[in-house]
Amino acid sequence: MKRWVVVLVACSLALVAACSGDDGRSSDSSSDDTSSDTGDDSGGARTEFGSLDFPCGPQDGGGELPAGDPEDTFGISDAGIKVGTFSDPGFEGLPGLNQEMFDASEAFVAECNEAGGINGRPIDLTLRDAAVLQYAPRVEEACGSDFAVVGGGAVLDDSGAQALTDCGMVSVPGYAVTVTASYADNVVQPLPNVVYTQPTYHLQKLIEELDADGAGTGLETDDVIKKAGIMWGDLQTTADVAEWSKEVAEAQGFEFVYEAPYNINGEANWAPFAQAIADAGVEWFYFVGSPPFLIQLQEAMDQLGSAPAIIMQETNFYDEEYSIGIQGLNPDTVQLVRTVFWPIEAGGNPAIDAYLEVMEKHLPDAEPAQLGMQSMSAWLLFAQAAAECDRNNDLSRSCVYDTAKAVDSWDAGGIHDDASPADFLAPECGLLLEVADNEFNLWRAEGETPDDAYYCPDEPYFDVTGDFGEGVTRGGG
Repeated sequence: MKRWVVVLVACSLALVAACSGDDGRSSDSSSDDTSSDTGDDSGGARTEFGSLDFPCGPQDGGGELPAGDPEDTFGISDAGIKVGTFSDPGFEGLPGLNQEMFDASEAFVAECNEAGGINGRPIDLTLRDAAVLQYAPRVEEACGSDFAVVGGGAVLDDSGAQALTDCGMVSVPGYAVTVTASYADNVVQPLPNVVYTQPTYHLQKLIEELDADGAGTGLETDDVIKKAGIMWGDLQTTADVAEWSKEVAEAQGFEFVYEAPYNINGEANWAPFAQAIADAGVEWFYFVGSPPFLIQLQEAMDQLGSAPAIIMQETNFYDEEYSIGIQGLNPDTVQLVRTVFWPIEAGGNPAIDAYLEVMEKHLPDAEPAQLGMQSMSAWLLFAQAAAECDRNNDLSRSCVYDTAKAVDSWDAGGIHDDASPADFLAPECGLLLEVADNEFNLWRAEGETPDDAYYCPDEPYFDVTGDFGEGVTRGGG
C-alpha cells in the first residue's frame, strides 16, 4: 500500500503534515478535467462515518438559498454546488504528485451524491491540477466558478493565496504548506499546519523511552539528545522547516552536532554525507525531504557500516516505498515515523474502515493513503458545515466558513487524533511508528486501540520564535 507523501521534488515542498503521492495515476492539467457524477440516489446510502453522522443526504427543512450578497452564494444553484480541489499530479518532475487528494475527493463526492448531496443539491466537483507551477492560474479559474475549494493542497500555495482570499473563496484544504496560505483568513484547516505552535509529542515520547531503557539503542539519554543531526533540501522553504524543527528539538534538550543542506534534486554521491554524519557522532537524525533521497543516504550509511542510533522522520515517511527501500539497511538503527493518524495496518478503527470502504467502492484501483485520509477529513468538515448552514436556509460562503471555523474538536470520526480548527491547534497527541521488516508498527504505544494508544504529553506545544511570515488577509495584497 503506497504512502508516498513526498515533501519535496525539484523546486518545491509540501510541509510537515502533508503532501504528495505517486500511484502512477495522473490527470489532465486543465481546470475542468473531472466532474463528479451528480446522481442523487439515496437508496442504501451511508449514514455514518466512524463516530460521525454522515453529513450528506436529505434533511428536515432548509433548501432555500439566502438573499443578499450574490458573492456569498456564488457557485450554488438548484442544480448543485460547484466545488474545486487543487493538487499537483501533472507535475512533469514527478507525474502523479498528490494524486491521492484527487482520488479521495472523487470518492467522497460520489458517496455524498449517492446519499443525496447536501440536502438534495449534488456536489459538482472540478479537479484543478496546479502541476506545481500553475497554481495561480488554477486559482483564477476556481474564482470564476467555485463556491469553495475543498480537500486538496498545492505545493506552491503561497503563489495564489492572496487571489483566493480576495475572491471570497472558502478554502477547507487537506493540507496547507506555507504560512502565507495556512494563516490566510479564508482558510479552515481540519488539521492545522500551525508553524508557530508546534506539537512536541514525538520528542517527549522518545525522551521518555530513552530515560526508561535507552529506547532499544543501548545508549543513555544524553548520548542521544546531545548528538543530533539534521539535513534539508537547499530551498528556502525546506530551510525554514529545518529551522523551526531544530528550534523545537533544541527546546526539548537536543543539541545539534551536524547540520547540512543537500541538493534539492538529489545527490550523485551520498557517501560524503554519510561519512560526515558518522564523523560528527550523530545518534539522532532528522531529514527534511522525500523518501527516495533518505533511502539513498541510508544505503550510503549501510555501506559505510555506520548509522545513527535513531532516525526519526515526519509523517510523510509513512510510505511503503520507504519501508521497502530501507529493508535490511542499518539493522541496529531504531527507525521511527511520527503521525497523528491511526495507521491502516493497526485496524480496529471504524473511521479508517469507512474511508477504505468509500475508496474501494468508488475508486477500487486507487491506493488508500494517509494523504487521502487528510483529504477525506477536509471533505467531512466542509459537508458537515454546509449541511448545518442549509438546515438554516443559509447555505452561503460566510456561514460555511463560520460554522467550520467554530468547530473546536475534530477527528473526522476517528481518522486522526483530535485537532481544533477553531483554536488553530494541531493535535496534542500522537503516535510513533517503527519501520521494520517492511512494516509500520506502533512503537511502544500506550495501548493497542485508538482509545488508549496515543501519547499525550503534559506540555504538548512549543511556541516557535522564528519569523516565517504571516497569512494573507482579504484586500491585503
